[in-house]
Amino acid sequence: MTGFGLYLLAAAPAALADEASRFQGVTANSLYVTLGLFLLTAPDIWSQIKRAPQAVKKRITFKVAGPAVAGIWSQIKRAPQAVKKRITFKVAGPSHNHDFCIYIVRSAGIWSQIKRAPQAVKKRITFEVAGPAVAGAPGLDARARQIFGYFKKYNYQVKETGEVITFEGIYAADRGQAAAVTFYTFVGMASIALVLSIVVPSVGNYWYGLTLLTPAAWFYYFQKGERVEQVRVKMVTADDEATTDIIVEGDREEITRMSKELDLVEKGMVRVKGFLEQ
Repeated sequence: MTGFGLYLLAAAPAALADEASRFQGVTANSLYVTLGLFLLTAPDIWSQIKRAPQAVKKRITFKVAGPAVAGIWSQIKRAPQAVKKRITFKVAGPSHNHDFCIYIVRSAGIWSQIKRAPQAVKKRITFEVAGPAVAGAPGLDARARQIFGYFKKYNYQVKETGEVITFEGIYAADRGQAAAVTFYTFVGMASIALVLSIVVPSVGNYWYGLTLLTPAAWFYYFQKGERVEQVRVKMVTADDEATTDIIVEGDREEITRMSKELDLVEKGMVRVKGFLEQ
């Protein structure tokens, strides 16, 4: 390309001198300026011709909306594919027998409850009352007669006297407690039957025949429910005779009934009247 430009510069004077040339009327300066500009642009023309068949490579960074777009692309990518999932089913095998053995051992509590139902729950409570020094308070003899009258009302007899007085009486069986024990036994036997029907399904619902043993709890309670009970009472007066402690040891239910009827308050406690007592 440069050689072609030099050739034009060499041939330009002859072309201008020739009267038949098409360059007649063109000054030499303008022709030289045009040729100079042509020579300056010639490398760019060759560069374009050379790069025309080549690929144009470019690096562009696109900014997208983060993980949300990635999740959409993941769904589009997985849409034509089959959704495969692995599910593991756990079948209870030998653990049934293990749980059953534990349940049977714990069901021994049913028999323990039936056995303990007729027995008394022993308790010792100290009640505090006003002593002889308090104005209007009953004396020790009056307190003693009050306690004797209570136990006589419920057919107790004085077995021992002294510093500690022992009252002895016959405690009859309670139908309400017998009904409660029978109901608890029925629920317990029904639970055992349910477990057995699962562990040994070949027997089926016949396991619920165990509930027919429930009435035995009723008869056992009435057979053992009537018992001889003893209640021990001791009275201790303070040195200043301002208070008197009444120490009672015996069946919990009997002590509770005695405290209500004689209006006794446990030592260290404050009696609050109920809604119906106000």
